[in-house]
Amino acid sequence: MKIYNPKPIEIIRLSILKKDEKTEYINFTNVEHNECIVKIKSLLQSQNLDQFIKGASTRIDFRHCVGGENGKSISISFKGMNPGQVKKLLETTFK
Repeated sequence: MKIYNPKPIEIIRLSILKKDEKTEYINFTNVEHNECIVKIKSLLQSQNLDQFIKGASTRIDFRHCVGGENGKSISISFKGMNPGQVKKLLETTFK
């Protein structure tokens, strides 16, 4: 017999925000915090987004969480896609 001691789950929570639009959320696991940021940045750069579009920027907050406790958060901002488009791109790329 063995005592059950569950390991806390380590995830990266993404909040995708843009002014006056619905905020989207997506979680990643089996990835380091900085690695997740680098992969998503490179994916967004490969989309050849026009950075000179007028209007509000889209922001992605990457929060490192272990168990139920929130850790460090890093944000990136860009223009050219809304939160729904970003979430759909991430879901199709990282199935």
